[in-house]
Amino acid sequence: MSLRARLLVGLVALLGAGLVVADVATYWSLQSVQMDRIDKQLRGSVNMAIGALFRVSSPERGGRGPVPPGVTYTALYSVDGSFLQGLPFGLGASASSARSASTSVG
Repeated sequence: MSLRARLLVGLVALLGAGLVVADVATYWSLQSVQMDRIDKQLRGSVNMAIGALFRVSSPERGGRGPVPPGVTYTALYSVDGSFLQGLPFGLGASASSARSASTSVG
């Protein structure tokens, strides 16, 4: 094999290894950022979900609390894991259409 071919094979192998390392680093970085973002959204919408299930407002948040994007589904389970109550909630037309769709299906 000529020197040119060996250099080309080595360069392609080095480039492939670099791309794999960059891919893994990007994946782990984005995964942690997205998980933190989801955790923050879930913690922020707890009071709103409780308010939707029990029809109360959260006084410590000054009303309804943060608005989850779009239509959200909330459910209440007992300690043993059995389903007690659940409903979609949100704002605007998308929430009312989700409610009518869930009641017509079930």
